[in-house]
Amino acid sequence: MAEGRRPAGHEEAVEGAINSEDACKIDDDDGLRVLKCSFDIKAGKKEPVYAALVDARVLAITPDKKLLKSVRPSKDLSKKYEASKGEHFVMWRSSVIPNWDGSYGFSKLKIGSSDTTLTIETHYDSEKGKKKLDQFKDADELVKKKEKFLKDASSKCFEKSPVDMLGDAVDGAKVEPFEDGIKYEFKVANKDLTKAFKVLSDADKDDLKKIGALPTCVIFTVEPIAGG
Repeated sequence: MAEGRRPAGHEEAVEGAINSEDACKIDDDDGLRVLKCSFDIKAGKKEPVYAALVDARVLAITPDKKLLKSVRPSKDLSKKYEASKGEHFVMWRSSVIPNWDGSYGFSKLKIGSSDTTLTIETHYDSEKGKKKLDQFKDADELVKKKEKFLKDASSKCFEKSPVDMLGDAVDGAKVEPFEDGIKYEFKVANKDLTKAFKVLSDADKDDLKKIGALPTCVIFTVEPIAGG
């Protein structure tokens, strides 16, 4: 960019559109609907600015048309990642490239009218996850063990925590084992989640450290062999 030259901005584009009926026009550029507005940036010289919906309801405005065209609407991957209606967050770990311990699966977050549910489902690769697979041979025994670990995590990790109201979600988590993995479902009342966010917004440095340590505390209490 040349020194002292200010790029076209959307404020000027709006002013230009107001002052001139022919300031803006819509073009179909390689399947992308682009709004082009031109306005005077200097006496007798016009500069264009472009706008388009590039991703769902995201409006992009830029003087660089190439940059605008480089951003394309994302594909709907909800079916691929098994995201059902109402789920607000999905994190997927592919079985093609599992983690170092052979694990793969997903985490999902769904916000309902009265509560919020976090689901974590993990499976293990038959080769890389051999050391983990033995625990799934006795499903009933595994559920008893995990339920005890969850109760331990609730008291150990949340008893003196600034967000102790979330401990019940860990204590009452549902456990579902598979032949090659396990699923945890944590459900927390939205009123408790609201309290937790209030605590978080008012937290000092020490409280933030305690809150930040909670996931690790829960993981290593419920999955004591996770670091092995």
